[in-house]
Amino acid sequence: MHLTAFCLSACAILAWLAKTVYEIAATPWTYAVVNWLTRTEKMDVYDVPSSLNPFGVFGDVEESSYNAARA
Repeated sequence: MHLTAFCLSACAILAWLAKTVYEIAATPWTYAVVNWLTRTEKMDVYDVPSSLNPFGVFGDVEESSYNAARA
């Protein structure tokens, strides 16, 4: 089976269109679920102090920083 340039471009455009329509439809639901989880868990990742040092794996992490695994 040989794909023509028209068929290939039509498939690419259709895939892009389907992905875009899905993202437009799913975005409000995603925000609703994230907001519900934030309210339910009463925790926002930006509420707790944390070290954003990318080299923290080498032991340069402050003791006052929050670690969910230790809590």
